[in-house]
Amino acid sequence: MYWNNPRTYYWGKLEKLFRDDVDQQAEEAEFKFLSRKSGIDGEICWDWPTIEDRDIVDTANCFWDPALANLKSARRGRSYFVFEEQDKVQEKFAFLQKYGLHNG
Repeated sequence: MYWNNPRTYYWGKLEKLFRDDVDQQAEEAEFKFLSRKSGIDGEICWDWPTIEDRDIVDTANCFWDPALANLKSARRGRSYFVFEEQDKVQEKFAFLQKYGLHNG
């Protein structure tokens, strides 16, 4: 999920799609978001926040690729997940920051 203000991105779990008609593309989607954490050796890690972060967003802001969160470590009762697709998403995010959402 890409945000313009502030310019950032999040990994999320798709919960629902919203459309006016069965034959139409979904215009909005409800996501439950992970929060970004500092991992071991500066690696970007993600975890489910203690307070649920859920939002309905415009589907134009979504990266629609399946991704699997891999458990990197569990310490002090918290799990830290990494995504194999992290580098790919960071490249896409850098492109969007430079050229804008509708050029992606």
